[in-house]
Amino acid sequence: MDISPALLEDLISTLDVNQNGELSYKELVKGLELYQMEKRELKKKGLPIQEGQTDLRSYSIHNKEYM
Repeated sequence: MDISPALLEDLISTLDVNQNGELSYKELVKGLELYQMEKRELKKKGLPIQEGQTDLRSYSIHNKEYM
C-alpha cells in the first residue's frame, strides 16, 4: 500500500495528541483501537467497509477517554 506524503502528514497530525510532530507508541495504539472500533460499528450497521476509510478526526484529541 502506497501512501502519499500529504496523507501521511494528515495521519500523523490526526493521531499526534500532544501535537509534538511525533507519534508515541501509545498514540499509535489508541489510533488503531479507534480504527477497529469504527470498523466494527460499520459492520454492525451493515455499511460497506472500504479500504482506507476512516474518520479518526471525529474523535476529540482533547477527550480524556482518547488517551
